[in-house]
Amino acid sequence: MKNLNLLATVALGVALYNPSFAQEETERDHPRRGHMLEKLDANGDQAIDEGEFLAMGADRFQKADLNGDGAVTAEEAEQAAYAAMEARIRERIARQVARRMERLDANGDGRISREESEAGSRERFAHMDRNDDGVLNRDDRRHGKHSRRHKDRNKD
Repeated sequence: MKNLNLLATVALGVALYNPSFAQEETERDHPRRGHMLEKLDANGDQAIDEGEFLAMGADRFQKADLNGDGAVTAEEAEQAAYAAMEARIRERIARQVARRMERLDANGDGRISREESEAGSRERFAHMDRNDDGVLNRDDRRHGKHSRRHKDRNKD
């Protein structure tokens, strides 16, 4: 019996740490990481070699060298970091707005009406009110017997 448990544990571990599983999880949880391979893999071999990696570094250096003198000062590095951060924030906001519009725009007219907004708020409240008591409080925590998973399981 111990050998069977050990075998099951090893099999589960292999399944969970399968590279394709890990890649799916990484791309879902961190969309930018999934695109890193596509962005840097210049020769399309599904791997990033040293030359491709160094090209990325050279590109980052060039973007940070704002005055083009072949050296990056602390001020230039800071400005480049802020610019990159702002670009990532703008991309994230654009994705969030697109998802929100898709979710809330029930009639598909490209606008969210007051009614559609209220319907979305009601749906969100119902989701957060895990114990269906009509109020949000500590009893609605994500874990324990009042979790959404527990609530959904007991609907039948």
